[in-house]
Amino acid sequence: MKNMTQLEIFHATVNHQSHDGFLFYADFTPDLARRFQEKYSLAPDADFREPFGMYRPEGIQPKEPEGFPTPDYSVYFKDVDKPKGSFINNVGVLEIPTKLYHFTGYVSPLRDAKSLQDLEYFPFPGPAIFEETGIVDKVQQAHQQGRVASTWVGHMYENSW
Repeated sequence: MKNMTQLEIFHATVNHQSHDGFLFYADFTPDLARRFQEKYSLAPDADFREPFGMYRPEGIQPKEPEGFPTPDYSVYFKDVDKPKGSFINNVGVLEIPTKLYHFTGYVSPLRDAKSLQDLEYFPFPGPAIFEETGIVDKVQQAHQQGRVASTWVGHMYENSW
């Protein structure tokens, strides 16, 4: 039997067709990745999936338009103590390091909202700003290379909370 591309394996799998290939995927927490890199003398940006033959879908996402201004979310956290390593993420949530691995605690920028108007004026980056030009071409290119194309909506529930 010929070696199947990941796209062929994917199609056979979702169509419940028997085949010799398989799709598997693993990811590493930042601490485990660091220890793995140290143990095997790998570069910090080493690709862990390729050497192990892991499933490698081509991630294709809509992009923010070039030059899109990031809102100044810091105004929502003037009264908050920000320990070392804290940061405001791309949707305006303050993330504070915890003592549990790579996890962070969330501080909502809307924690003091009192009215619907407070919510309406929050500069949440909605889907209308994202650029989708070229996505079809990127999907076709991935398929021509025998790769699966995928997209990810992110932490949709966490962002809404």
